[in-house]
Amino acid sequence: MKQVGVFALPTEGVLQRTGYPIAPERWAALRRIPHEAARAQSIATELLLCWAVRQFKPQGVPVPPVRSLSPKGKPYFAQNPGFAFSLSHAGDWAVLAVCDAPVGVDIEAVGQDRPQVVARFFHPRERDAYFALPEDARTDAFYTLWVRKEAVVKALGDGMHRPFASFAVPLPPADAVYGLDQPAALFSLPFPGPYKLGGCVLSPGPVQARLQVLSLDQACSKST
Repeated sequence: MKQVGVFALPTEGVLQRTGYPIAPERWAALRRIPHEAARAQSIATELLLCWAVRQFKPQGVPVPPVRSLSPKGKPYFAQNPGFAFSLSHAGDWAVLAVCDAPVGVDIEAVGQDRPQVVARFFHPRERDAYFALPEDARTDAFYTLWVRKEAVVKALGDGMHRPFASFAVPLPPADAVYGLDQPAALFSLPFPGPYKLGGCVLSPGPVQARLQVLSLDQACSKST
């Protein structure tokens, strides 16, 4: 069974502090983000990644770390590609997933239902499952499916190069992805507030994922 650590950090107060344990070149780039909410989210995700490196000590990765990007934009550590991680943020939260197999995670704030998105961009299996639900259950289903699909794309490292209609994800408790040429297992975790969180690991199931919410003080602490 694959183990996935999922770590979350609220963005509240992030912009009011300085002296973060972030690599100078990353900090310089983060400070240039013009929109305050986006800057807070990006700083929070970087703090989670730096915390994870201090916590898990992946071989060869410096402290603080500097990530590399694949040709399709997937972040990784060039010094230790086997230390798999994925980052996401939405609203007032940043999240990080860590695994020893390729992993993707996504968080979204629940908003309006998007039946037009399902009809146009989702796989026929997902469309059938979604439109078979009572109308009052469809918003929850849409965001559950969306974060799972985003997580698959992130685990694959394909970015926008992988059409959403080319594969299908089920609603929980099912966890198998249909339409891929490699095994993948999904997970969903309850999350505080109006948010949905989903993940994918490129490995045969099952997957056991656990969520830990960190405080800003914990994320900034240099001791582990």
